[in-house]
Amino acid sequence: MMFVVGMFEDSKKWVQCLVLFFVSVLSVCLATALLMIIAQASGIPMDVLNENVRWLEFNQFMMSVVVFLFGAYMSAMLLSRHPMDFLQCHKTHSLKPYVLAFFIIIVMQPMVDWLANVNSAMQLPAFMADLQALMEQMESEAADLTKLFMDGSGTGSFIKSLILLALVPAVCEEFFFRGAVLSLCRRVFKSKHWAVWICAAIFSFIHFQFFGFLPRMLIGAILGYMVVWTNSIWVPITAHFVNNALSVMAFKLMPEVADNDLQSVMSNWEYYLTLAVSILLFAICMGLMKKNK
Repeated sequence: MMFVVGMFEDSKKWVQCLVLFFVSVLSVCLATALLMIIAQASGIPMDVLNENVRWLEFNQFMMSVVVFLFGAYMSAMLLSRHPMDFLQCHKTHSLKPYVLAFFIIIVMQPMVDWLANVNSAMQLPAFMADLQALMEQMESEAADLTKLFMDGSGTGSFIKSLILLALVPAVCEEFFFRGAVLSLCRRVFKSKHWAVWICAAIFSFIHFQFFGFLPRMLIGAILGYMVVWTNSIWVPITAHFVNNALSVMAFKLMPEVADNDLQSVMSNWEYYLTLAVSILLFAICMGLMKKNK
């Protein structure tokens, strides 16, 4: 494998982009092939298997690990002579960035909630009604699948949901997006800000949940700035885990609240006061993290 390390590091930027694209496509094909082989070996008909919750959970796990984690590693091997540096696998020698990342995710939740409301209220033009219906169907199916994965009670079910919906996506998606994709974007674009926001847009688009595109892009950009300011993938991994874990905890511990937005459970003045405080604390925490670089 060593002969492929850094094979395309000196290639033109558009060639490097194609390398990342084709590695991603091949990773999807590999994950699909592995799942088909495992499905065939199980001897269970596919129409039955696709209704099996454990199979769907395994499918989710395999796609995350093979497509994102393996894809990120292979891309880094081909695009850099120092793959671990390319993926920003540096350790920070202080707990401060991790503490700030934790608080940033906590205090930004009202902002994310407000942006989600704005995004969900958007309507496409009348001539794009079919596309609007398709997007709504995809959003509904994604929400149903997430609820299916969170179904169950007890400590075991809670830990399983944390691993599948918080830990695995945090590690795998961050290595791919804030590791491989952002590193390549920083090579291609002169501005780190362009790199961060383009990577964030790709991150949000790949989820194919377009009524949550804007808040997810905002979260992706914040995670991008975290790795730019700290040079460590572990800081955004921590933040990503906290963000997803909050959703799991809300669904498990307060299911009646999890399906509602803040505006529906607060008066107007309480809601906008909370939003203003959220923005202020968010700005302070982001400023402290940037200063800490």
